[in-house]
Amino acid sequence: MALVGTLSDFEITDLVQYPHLGRRSGVLEIIKEDLGCARAQLFYRRGRLIHVAVDSMKGLDALVEVLGWTQGDFEFRPGDFEVQSTTIDLDLHHVILLALQKKDEMNRDASPQVLAPHPLKFNEVLQIPLGDFLKTYPFVEHVSVVGDGARLLAEITAMQSVSATCLHQLRSSMIRLWRSYPWGRLDRVFLHEQKHAITISRLEKAVMLIVVGNSHVKWGTLAQAADHLACQIAALNLDGTANEEQIVFHQHP
Repeated sequence: MALVGTLSDFEITDLVQYPHLGRRSGVLEIIKEDLGCARAQLFYRRGRLIHVAVDSMKGLDALVEVLGWTQGDFEFRPGDFEVQSTTIDLDLHHVILLALQKKDEMNRDASPQVLAPHPLKFNEVLQIPLGDFLKTYPFVEHVSVVGDGARLLAEITAMQSVSATCLHQLRSSMIRLWRSYPWGRLDRVFLHEQKHAITISRLEKAVMLIVVGNSHVKWGTLAQAADHLACQIAALNLDGTANEEQIVFHQHP
């Protein structure tokens, strides 16, 4: 059964993962007509993404291009389609994370000044990743990185109307919820209220990641964004138990 729609109805990352969830074989075709016409084709075999082409681009570069699209029409046609070559040879979630990371790097090169003009105080290691994260994912409104003993390692927000006291209460409530669960160790929690969607993730070395999105973001999209940031933080080899200097609140413009 074919699936037809527009990107205004689907987050692009959710759409790319749609065939994977049902282990479907077929081709997802997306036509983008803003700023010139472009045509993308994504081929799946039993849910596995095997080939991506956007005009003359292929493979990971083509997927990076597609993940930046916000307008266009799409159609998924089921079936066993022949492809000239396999340009994607990684697990879908892994390749999406790689594509998003490459997209981040391209955005950073194109716009190197992504930081607030009046920061208070920063951890040099986390400064750029958190700033880039809010810029790349406009549905994200707040991020906290917390270490052992509920010690704040880093925090960045786009919630201009919310006071620092309210953000502290939010962070404290999330930590209490995380710690009070009685049936073993939690690895991830999803919460939803009228205005926000929230995910809490356990990282390595006693580091906790809290990501707050707006109420319109889909769970899969918020989780994918949080996983992307988690991979970047993990690569920095932070130690949440180390007695390092606390990082104070940073407000994003």
